[in-house]
Parts: sequence; structure tokens; C-alpha cells
Amino acid sequence: MVYTYIASQLYSNKDKELLLKAFHEIDRDGDGVIERDELIRVFNDSHTNLQQDEVERILQLIDTNGSGRIDFTEFLVAASNEEQLLKRKQLENAFSYLDTDHSGYITF
Repeated sequence: MVYTYIASQLYSNKDKELLLKAFHEIDRDGDGVIERDELIRVFNDSHTNLQQDEVERILQLIDTNGSGRIDFTEFLVAASNEEQLLKRKQLENAFSYLDTDHSGYITF
């Protein structure tokens, strides 16, 4: 969730539009998620033929909610540079966002 929040703050609207365009190019059926077969097609189209277990590993890494598919938020996080996501200021902003009662703690 923290990665998702930070990633959503990192990009300008123009950058998000470009990433959304790339997402839609992969999401051929337009259902708002990237399915396993769509991911395989992208790699095959780029002449990067991956083995089934490699595709599964990539899907598992990006699919943080365990749905078996990649939604745009997960795509956005995956497109982000981990160094940017973990900058102290970004983490502090995410903590402040989650600390709704300003107690210094994130509670249930």
C-alpha cells in the first residue's frame, strides 16, 4: 500500500497518461487488467520468449493483491524506480497520509 501511495504521487498527470497508454496497449481486451496471456503476448511480440515459470514469477512480483492479474495501480508501482519509492521524504509523506489521527502511529 505504501508503494502504491508513493507511486501515485511520483508521476505528473502527463507521465500517468503515458503509462496508462502503455498499460492499455498491453491490456488488449480492455477489461482494465493485464492477464497472464496478455503479458506473455507482450514478451513474445518483443521477441523475448520467456518460459512459463518466468512469466509466473514476473506476474507474482507485480500482482501485489494476489488477483492473478495486474491492475493499473500495480503497473504504476512496477514502473517506478525503487530508489524513488524509498526516499525518506516519500516514506514520511506516506506515513503522514496513513497516520490519520496524527498520533505518530499507524493503527488498525
